[in-house]
Amino acid sequence: MKSKNNPKILIIGGGFAGLAASKELGAFGDVTVIDKNPSFEFAPNIHELVSGFKAPAEVRLDIQEIVGRRGQKFVQEKVVDIDRENRHVTTSAANTFNYDYLIISIGGISNDRGVPGVEEHSYPFKSAAQCYTIGKKLFSLEDKGLSYTVTIVGGGVEGIESLGEILRRYRKSKHLSVRLIEAENQLLPGMPGKVNQDILKICQNFPVSFHFRETVSQVDEDSITLSDGKTLHSDITIWTGGVRSNPQLEKWGLAEKGAWPQVNRFLQSSQDSNIFIIGDSVDAAGGGEKQAYLALEMGQITAKNVKSIFKGHQPSVYTPKELPSVYTFGNLNCFVIYKGLVFSGLPFSGLKEAIYQLNMANIQGICEQPDQIKDIFERVLNGSVNSLQSFIEAPISLISKFGIDVSYR
Repeated sequence: MKSKNNPKILIIGGGFAGLAASKELGAFGDVTVIDKNPSFEFAPNIHELVSGFKAPAEVRLDIQEIVGRRGQKFVQEKVVDIDRENRHVTTSAANTFNYDYLIISIGGISNDRGVPGVEEHSYPFKSAAQCYTIGKKLFSLEDKGLSYTVTIVGGGVEGIESLGEILRRYRKSKHLSVRLIEAENQLLPGMPGKVNQDILKICQNFPVSFHFRETVSQVDEDSITLSDGKTLHSDITIWTGGVRSNPQLEKWGLAEKGAWPQVNRFLQSSQDSNIFIIGDSVDAAGGGEKQAYLALEMGQITAKNVKSIFKGHQPSVYTPKELPSVYTFGNLNCFVIYKGLVFSGLPFSGLKEAIYQLNMANIQGICEQPDQIKDIFERVLNGSVNSLQSFIEAPISLISKFGIDVSYR
C-alpha cells in the first residue's frame, strides 16, 4: 500500500542518473540508494586512468557521503530480485526493501557481440577498475623492454580515447605497436569525418595501424582472429565493442531478451508505472546514444515526475536535449562536436577538464554547501593544473597548433 505522507523511494544504482534523481528528491520522501559498489565513478574521464594521468580515487566519490548529506540512506548491496506485485526488492544479503516508487539506473554492460573469448581474454573498458587494470598491463609490457602489440577493438569514443591515452604515455616507446579494428569505414562512425581525418593524420607519426571494415571473430590469450580467418598476435586486446542492455532487466521482467527495456515518455516502465528506468539502463535517446548529461537529465526529470505523480499532478515528458560533446585524444587533440560542427584544438582539453571538475563538485554536493567554498576552489585549481600539464606534455610539433580549427562535417 502506498505511503500516504512519506513515499518510500528506492533508487537502484549510484551512477549519474541515480544520484541526479537523489539530488532532485532531496528531503522528499524516504529515499534509499542501493548499489553494489561504494563509489560513484565519473565515466567520461576513466580513460585517463590508462595513461596514469588520473588515479582511480580522482574519478570516484563516496556514495554514502553524498546521499547522507541529503538525509537519505545508502545500502551497499546488489539487488537480485524485484517483486513488482508486492513492491519490494531483495538484495544479495537477503535483505528486503519496500517501495512505492522504484528508480532503476544500473547501466548497460559491455557488448561482446557474441564473439568467443571476449569475456575470458580481452580487457573491457567500462569502469575505473578496468581502465586502471589496462594501465597496469601496459606498464608491465613496456617495462619488459620487448616489442609488444596492443589491439583495440572498436573505433568509437571508448576506442579513440583509449588510443589517445596510450599515445599520451607511450608514443615515444621503441617497443609499442597499436592496431585499431573498426567494422565501419571511419573512426567514430556517425560523427563528422573531420574528427576521423585529424586522428588519422596525427597517428601517421606513431606506430598505429587502422583496420577498417574488419571485425573480430575470436579472442585468445595472445591473439585475435579476424572475420576473414586471419590470426594476429596481440599481447593485450582492449574491447570497446559498445554497450548492450543489462540482462538483470530481462531477469526482472522489465525487458525482452537482448533488447532495451521499453519506457513511456515519462520514463516509466511499460511493464509497471511505479518503476522508472533511466540512464544507461535504457535507450531513451534512441540509437544507443550514451552521454552523461542525458543521464543527469533523466535522473532530474524522473525525480520531478515521482513528486508530481505522488501529489496527483501531471508528470513531465522527457525530451532528450542535444548538447555539445567533448572528446579528448590524449594530449594530442581535443574535439567539441555539436550538430555537425566540429571545433578542434588542444585548448579545448581545458574545457573537458572544467566539465569534469564542475560536475564532480556538483555531484559531490559541495556546491550546495556554503561552507565548502574551499573545496570548490581546490577543484578549480586542480583542473587548471591538469590542463596546463596536458599542454606541457604535448609534442612540440603540436604546440604551434594550439589554435582552434572549425569545420562542418
